[in-house]
Amino acid sequence: MLYLKDGPRPFCMIRLPRTANTAMTEALADMFQNVVRDNRHLKHVTARYLRRQLGESTWNGLYRFAFTRDPREVVCSFFRHTREAYKRAAVVNFQGLRCTASWVEEMKRVAEYVDVNEYVEAEFLSDRRLPPGGWWRKFCEGPDGEDLGVVPYRFADLPGSWEALCSELGISDPPELPVVNDAVGGGEWQGVLRDDVAARLFDKCTADRAVGGYE
Repeated sequence: MLYLKDGPRPFCMIRLPRTANTAMTEALADMFQNVVRDNRHLKHVTARYLRRQLGESTWNGLYRFAFTRDPREVVCSFFRHTREAYKRAAVVNFQGLRCTASWVEEMKRVAEYVDVNEYVEAEFLSDRRLPPGGWWRKFCEGPDGEDLGVVPYRFADLPGSWEALCSELGISDPPELPVVNDAVGGGEWQGVLRDDVAARLFDKCTADRAVGGYE
């Protein structure tokens, strides 16, 4: 979560998973004083939770935004990121890690899947981690798809979408974002996800498709 109440352009950033949010959060936090950020307990807080906590008056006075990514890329990114984290943690036998017990548990669980397709079927095609509508519905809309006024920016359009956001926030000279995690170009899911798995996931993520224009 990133929230700026006072300033020329008060804003809040809703962090969808696997969209280079860590780099953007650090960059924006360095440019604004009195910014509130939480990269641990409220890292991926939903828009409807924030609206309840802040109140309608404050919420409506904020520029609300989030970055969206093709859901087929998101699951591949999740799988690769978690597997790589598991390998690093296993080297030290999971000792001395600065992370939560739930993250350790997730790393170990994901390491047991045969491949990304088994992972997606178990974790995302069920409603275990992803509700109908997808990530945009889960984080940026009301439970029945109500528009909460969150402006979408496309991960696939970086760095242009980052520059557009900075312009909206009154930043005339936006810093260059560092390369983080697996911030790569689009289409990485092709040849990785089976056609049937990709199609079922894509059909489920109706809200992501609508705001991102993915095909």
